Amino acid sequence: MSKTEKKFAFGFAGFAAIALLVAFSFLSVGTTSEAQGSVNEISLYGHAAVFKDASLAETNPLLEATVGQPVRITFTNVDEGVVHEISIPELGVSNTKVKWGNEAVIDFVPEVEGTYEYICERHKGLMKGKIHISAAPKIQVLTASTAQAAELP
Repeated sequence: MSKTEKKFAFGFAGFAAIALLVAFSFLSVGTTSEAQGSVNEISLYGHAAVFKDASLAETNPLLEATVGQPVRITFTNVDEGVVHEISIPELGVSNTKVKWGNEAVIDFVPEVEGTYEYICERHKGLMKGKIHISAAPKIQVLTASTAQAAELP
């Protein structure tokens, strides 16, 4: 290998190492939630004085959510002649009356994991279910301080 070729090889390797360090310097330190950003869409129906899932098969279904992930519950009242509502009192989440044939949309971001009750205040003897909020999954973010520079020959 000639002197010029060696200089070029070492120069290219040095450039590549610097480029890697610069690229890693733009990464954040710490952890981040995979769930943040996307919305957890949940559809519920008021039918025969109970909550039903989208298929109208499951009564007062268990809802699932994740800490930090936005939740949107769309509640549709299909109970002819009856007024319903939906609330999660322990989380401070509620809506107004929903007349037959109408729907309400509730948006919130859970902040604490746990299992909470959702209810229709008017029919809480029959219309009540649970929402389970789990901890957000964490991923480790590679940072410049954890990356090792490439060794030069």
